Amino acid sequence: MTKLKANRVILFVKDVPAMAAFYSGKLGLQVKEASRDKKWADLDAGGLMLGLHSGGKSAKAARAPKIVF
Repeated sequence: MTKLKANRVILFVKDVPAMAAFYSGKLGLQVKEASRDKKWADLDAGGLMLGLHSGGKSAKAARAPKIVF
């Protein structure tokens, strides 16, 4: 059996800076990298990275999290 380890969870959000501030301020996650256009940010969540990305115009994409192995 292959053992997989998740290393990134990507959440599509409407307001990347606000959500990055929430996860950083309330949960203590450190912002490791963020785009200048405010469309994505990566936060260190210990054993994995939490990616926050702009949901764009697609309502479907805005609700579908992605898990990366």
